[in-house]
Amino acid sequence: ERIGHNPLSVNYGDMCEGECIFCNVRRNTHGPVPAKKILSQFKLYSGKYDSIVLEALSFPLGKLNAARLLKEIITSPFVSIPKKITMRADYAGSLTDLRLAKKAGVEIISYGIESFVEKVLRALNKGITVQQNITALNNTIAAGIRPGINLILFTPWDTIATTDVTIQTALDYVEKWAYLNIVDGMNIDSTTPLDDSMVEYDVISIPGMPASLRIPSHGQILDSPLRQLLPRIRKVFYKLKADYQPEY
Repeated sequence: ERIGHNPLSVNYGDMCEGECIFCNVRRNTHGPVPAKKILSQFKLYSGKYDSIVLEALSFPLGKLNAARLLKEIITSPFVSIPKKITMRADYAGSLTDLRLAKKAGVEIISYGIESFVEKVLRALNKGITVQQNITALNNTIAAGIRPGINLILFTPWDTIATTDVTIQTALDYVEKWAYLNIVDGMNIDSTTPLDDSMVEYDVISIPGMPASLRIPSHGQILDSPLRQLLPRIRKVFYKLKADYQPEY
């Protein structure tokens, strides 16, 4: 998903209205950073990068401040430098907003899709519907921007059937130009609001300790058929990772 060989990362803010249960990062403490300051960073490091990543938990594409930044970029010397942004699907705005991003040099938008199944999105407290995910992906492709699809396989609420729906839908978009990032399990910690039955623990035992430590690791797969199949699926994933040769 890298946009270039030597990208410049510029902080735009940690804005995000989401309350996803798997996310424990700090958010809404600063931003959006004014356009003038963003462009000053572009100028400061000019000639030292071949691409730009506008770092934000969820780039607010349809919002006024984001539109102002994109319009400033369009009239700047940095418009032709390829750019990448990350956002929730409900932040994608309209096709007009996405076309504005394309004019500003945005070549990749990475979306936190997670799943293409309504019940899984609700359980994750994603606050987004499957239709919103699909609309954002379709509009992104129509605007000439490559979408990235970030998926969580497998959540505690997934079954073989729901996993098949998500994978098949994602692969349909790969054929339309999208790329995939897959996390093979929902990473959690002690702050994740899950019942104990949904938690998979790592057990750590050190000589001299009075008792072992149980540290939350992943969401537990509740569906028995999927849980039995999971080791075989992960074996395939690990082989794909081992065989994959990064371009950069």
